[in-house]
Amino acid sequence: MDNIRWWFYGVGVLLVDPDKNKWQYELFLGFQASNNTAKYEALISGLQLARQLKASKRVVPTNF
Repeated sequence: MDNIRWWFYGVGVLLVDPDKNKWQYELFLGFQASNNTAKYEALISGLQLARQLKASKRVVPTNF
């Protein structure tokens, strides 16, 4: 058991509402992902969460 390594591939999403409340989500990917793939998965997941929460405005940072 000493030689077993566990790898978890995940992304984080932070949503902030107009009252400055922060909603942080961690999503675990079911596959190995490069940095670029993980960033796109985070972007897509964040936009889907915002839509489900009926967010009327979305701001996406471009420097990720």
